[in-house]
Amino acid sequence: MHRTLGLLTLLALGLTAACERAKMDLPAGVVPPEEIIAETRELTDDTRSTPNNGSFSGAASRHLTTQVWFAAKPPEQVPACRGGRCRLVVLAHRLGGGPDRISLLARALARAGYVVAAPRFPLTSESAPGGYRSGEGDLLEQPRDLSFVIDALLAASRDPSDPLHGRLAPPPVGLVGHSYGGATAIAATRLACCRDPRIRAVVLAAPSLRDVGRFEEVISGAGPTTLVLHGQSDDVVPIDDARRLYASIAPERYLVELHGAAHSDFIEDTGRELPYLGVSAHVVVSFFDAALGRRPRNFRAILKVLPELGHVAQAHRG
Repeated sequence: MHRTLGLLTLLALGLTAACERAKMDLPAGVVPPEEIIAETRELTDDTRSTPNNGSFSGAASRHLTTQVWFAAKPPEQVPACRGGRCRLVVLAHRLGGGPDRISLLARALARAGYVVAAPRFPLTSESAPGGYRSGEGDLLEQPRDLSFVIDALLAASRDPSDPLHGRLAPPPVGLVGHSYGGATAIAATRLACCRDPRIRAVVLAAPSLRDVGRFEEVISGAGPTTLVLHGQSDDVVPIDDARRLYASIAPERYLVELHGAAHSDFIEDTGRELPYLGVSAHVVVSFFDAALGRRPRNFRAILKVLPELGHVAQAHRG
């Protein structure tokens, strides 16, 4: 079974010279698409408040509408799952983004067996009350939002009445953060204020280092296994930021630069043709399979193939 999965991945990567060099289909996964459950959970943290924002007068709690994707039945013999329990991966959206925009990546992870959760941050999502532009300061609370979502879903897995009962493996947990969500992910893994030790593998997709400065802390070199993923044509966050971050952190670390990709077209579903989303989905799924599932073969193979497709891949395992 493991050999079959590896061959399927390599076949997906085996593009001919006649194909467009940047393109790759989304991973097939082992779970049929019709067997992926997508549900919305309304999570409320009563221990923290939401500040006022423009026309929004604030709230005494923090409400996190969270989209969750998981297989109706946990797949067998895959890196994400063991004994019917599967790893949790949390997705952190960009400023003005939301769970809907990253659903294709979420489904690719769920089809590989992961339980995936994407919260809608209270004041920085596209539907933020008072407008997300004036809610940027709420970034300081977003790492704790991620920790709260992890707490809530692990608790759901212990609840016999919950659809997720018995479905989540205990930590470690994976995290993907895009842009502003990348700044959130850096804080949740590399800043003393907000570090959650349960997060042991993180994908930083075009992370906004400028916004990490809001926390007024120095990014620690020590942290979880990290993949820095960036588009070489990003005109929002300079790719040099990704290169500097990669060089400054301790191994185990990886850097993938997608040739021709912009700021969001390798992570989000924008409703247009997405030639880079398939590439990044393969990279992200195989990264978590290696970091959380201890199956590095496919990830190593993908890193080796990426330069043949015109991209850049670096690895420092220590």
